[in-house]
Amino acid sequence: MRFLKGEINVAPSRIQANPTGLTIPVELTIEEIKEIIETFGNSARIAEQSGFDRVEIHGDHVHLC
Repeated sequence: MRFLKGEINVAPSRIQANPTGLTIPVELTIEEIKEIIETFGNSARIAEQSGFDRVEIHGDHVHLC
């Protein structure tokens, strides 16, 4: 995933969530969005297998992963 290195600001669209200081995000591809969904699902499965009974997904304001 090109955004995991933190080198670019990405989002589902090119609309800025907060126009004060953030750069215009690069739009994610459909494949990248599917990969993010799959990764969150895998993380939830690992948490469940480790004995946790809930997870919190924070996916806004430049916190996609």
